[in-house]
Amino acid sequence: MMAAWLALGLSLASAGDRYALVVGQNRGLPGELPLRYADEDARKVAGVLEELGDFDPEDIIVLTRSDAEEMRRALADVSARLRDDQPGRALLFVYYSGHADAEGLHLDGTVFPHDELENLVRGSSAAVRMLVVDACRSGALTRVKGVSLGPPVAPRVQVRTRGEGAVILSSTTMGEDAQESASLGGSFFTHHLVSGLRGGADTDQDGRVVVEEAFRHAYAGTVRSSARTAAGIQHPTFAMEVKGTESVVLTELGDRRRTGSLSFPQERTWLLSSPDGDVVAEVGTDDTARSLAVRPGLYRVMGRGRDHFLEGTLTVRAHETTDVADADLRRLDYARVVRKGWSDHVAHSVGAGWQVRPGLEADGELCQGPTLSGTRVPGVLSVELRAGMCRGGFDNGLVEAISDDWSSEVGLVWARDLTPLTVGIGVSAGTAVLVQSFDTDREALDRTTLAARGGLGLRMERHLARGWVARAAIEARGTAFPQEQDGEVVQARIVVPSVSLGGARVF
Repeated sequence: MMAAWLALGLSLASAGDRYALVVGQNRGLPGELPLRYADEDARKVAGVLEELGDFDPEDIIVLTRSDAEEMRRALADVSARLRDDQPGRALLFVYYSGHADAEGLHLDGTVFPHDELENLVRGSSAAVRMLVVDACRSGALTRVKGVSLGPPVAPRVQVRTRGEGAVILSSTTMGEDAQESASLGGSFFTHHLVSGLRGGADTDQDGRVVVEEAFRHAYAGTVRSSARTAAGIQHPTFAMEVKGTESVVLTELGDRRRTGSLSFPQERTWLLSSPDGDVVAEVGTDDTARSLAVRPGLYRVMGRGRDHFLEGTLTVRAHETTDVADADLRRLDYARVVRKGWSDHVAHSVGAGWQVRPGLEADGELCQGPTLSGTRVPGVLSVELRAGMCRGGFDNGLVEAISDDWSSEVGLVWARDLTPLTVGIGVSAGTAVLVQSFDTDREALDRTTLAARGGLGLRMERHLARGWVARAAIEARGTAFPQEQDGEVVQARIVVPSVSLGGARVF
């Protein structure tokens, strides 16, 4: 499998102009599943370079849907500009996200060999060379990136700047899979690298993000995010060959000519996205740096606590810092968050209630009693386990009967979050044990009957403070059970309306 790696030369922070070639290709070779986020990763990287990395827009070439020949020509063009404009002084940044294997990058049915890429980068006249390769393939909610078949490959491009040295930053150790996330809309590694470059990595608060800070931030974020995935923990690696002590400054946060900033409170992980839902950057719970530099505009802010979620929109203005405050945001429980697709979290709830419905006997009393429920919410469709008991009966003057109904069911609920209610449609199926005892002067034996139970109904929830939810349901509940009529046993089928009220705690 091809590991993702980053080779960074060390030189002066602002030695000459900066040039970038940023490539994102969702399509690899025939037989490789198309990716969803490689092009988005490329756009995010290009954006942070322009906004905070001192790259002029005309000096950033962004390619999507390109093949190997187009990438080859673009890299040659950038190298030619370097020779003409700033030989021996400039910084060259090359980024690729897409498919790859041990032989090379896979771009729309073509291969760009690693050896050729190495030679082209080595041939550049730039004083500082930076290369990021994030190789990926698709999977489910969390996608395993790279190629699963074939031996692991160590980082191969060892770019040495003239007399300065090199740093190699890898998104994985040898043999590990690099991963991407549907909820982040991109690679774990690139997401945390970009978040760090926007200010999350500025641990010394000097307004600059250097190579070492960016790596530490990307490492911690990648390990934290990948620890929750089925593929397992991903460990970025770092190696350095240095002559001298001055590191490359990757982004300058103090320059507010093009950006503003957001400052986030402690004790939560914060996600920042565009109004359309595209994730821009993240600040982790334990991150020392709590500010992100972004373009002016409207942003959606989402804060993840232990048992709740905060969300709202804030406007960032140029040259200004906007403080994010809990009071300015709306609090949501995690079930709503999961249904909106904003989190890899799976919400759960435990609830209790009281049900009332007609009894199964003609002219009988209402059957009423407690219910208990547990719900798992992995998305829009929830899975519910429910148990309940209700007591009813009848008195016809000759016989007084007490009827107990013990039931257990499993159900599916499709829910839609409105304001302020959540409305859902649920179906359920299970079993019930019907127990009847009689008080009469005549001979009558107690009866215990096993029944089949099913239901279809409308559910409503009102979300209260701190994860508490008030619930109501109106259902048509059907019961099928054997019944004796005129000396024969027949299958009785009875459908009755049912109303239940209760509450739950979501976590």
